[in-house]
Amino acid sequence: VVSVDYRLAPEHRAPTATEDAIDATAWVAERAAEYGVDPARLALAGDSAGGNLAALVAQDLGARIRAQALIYPAVDLTLGSASIAEHAHAPVLTRAGIDAFRQHYLGGSGIAADDPVVSPLFGPLAGVAPALIQTADLDPIRDDGVRYAEALAAAGVPVRHTNYLRAPHGF
Repeated sequence: VVSVDYRLAPEHRAPTATEDAIDATAWVAERAAEYGVDPARLALAGDSAGGNLAALVAQDLGARIRAQALIYPAVDLTLGSASIAEHAHAPVLTRAGIDAFRQHYLGGSGIAADDPVVSPLFGPLAGVAPALIQTADLDPIRDDGVRYAEALAAAGVPVRHTNYLRAPHGF
């Protein structure tokens, strides 16, 4: 297990975190043998914003990644999912919190919210690693994960999605 740190917003706007995650994962892949790691068995995992980064790394590194586990991933920064309004005042993560996080990350970056460099839902999906996606029923970004699972399946990617009933973001 390799836990990767990355530069954070607002000091470092998008796509810095994505670039850091891709670079770190590529570094691990290139040096896998030095650490007794089988480079043919690299998997990614992340929750929330980390799920966003894991999905973006899986898209960028393609066949080098064997599997991805995305826990309540933020994969659509356009905030176009119905669950955003449905659970705007949910415990743990609210619409106001999401708006603030998005402004810190995208504000002043010149990157649109639907750009595949920050919203993996709009990125290249064919050929990415099989995915386990877990969503929380009471989460404003629940539908992001649902839509991503559907999009991956439509692209021919093996995917298993589980929605946890009565669970909030961060459960």
